Amino acid sequence: ESVLKPAYPENIQTINEDLDLPKLNCYRLTLREHKVLKISSKGKPVKLIASELGISQKTVEKHRSNIMRKTSSSNIIEAIDKVYGMHGSILN
Repeated sequence: ESVLKPAYPENIQTINEDLDLPKLNCYRLTLREHKVLKISSKGKPVKLIASELGISQKTVEKHRSNIMRKTSSSNIIEAIDKVYGMHGSILN
């Protein structure tokens, strides 16, 4: 009997519940970009973000680049601060 792997990691629902959708619309972030930003706000490196979301590291880097462009930020910490304030979860 074969077991199929889900398309998304099991914890994807938790990530969805944590999203602040009004902020998502403010910066016109896609749902995936918002997920990448939320996980980035917890201080996780690109490799772990990719693993958690089941995407490549290059895709995570592209999402982060898009996030920085859309939020007019020079780095991901600045983007986190603009979207979540007070550096998101990093300080919590």
